[in-house]
Amino acid sequence: MFRNINETVKGMIAIIMAYGIIGMIIILLLAKEEHTYWLGFLIGIIMSVFYIMHMNASLDKALDMDEKSALNKIRKSYAIRIMASLAIMIICIYIDLANPIFMLVGLTSMKVAAYLQPFTDKLIRRNSMEKGR
Repeated sequence: MFRNINETVKGMIAIIMAYGIIGMIIILLLAKEEHTYWLGFLIGIIMSVFYIMHMNASLDKALDMDEKSALNKIRKSYAIRIMASLAIMIICIYIDLANPIFMLVGLTSMKVAAYLQPFTDKLIRRNSMEKGR
């Protein structure tokens, strides 16, 4: 699962980490006493990183399959991620470990990374081309 992490995924993970650091600073400044907020956000960030890597591995495997098998593989992988999210949220709610709303906010880091990735990729490529000259 972790062998074939391409540059796009590495860039998305870097964006997720930056989002996590900024979000954690804001949460710690605004909600100093409430540990469930920052813990929920942290769990969401960690889940995002693993989900991005899981998606990468699933897509990598699906590309080597025929169309029907690939579609089934992608659907199964999606179901696994959704079920994992629900299970983690239910457990955190049941034992009062983390705030599920902040967990969802942490999970949105995947969307932020997906939207910002093309821009950061251009910056990285431009910087590497300038250094290569």
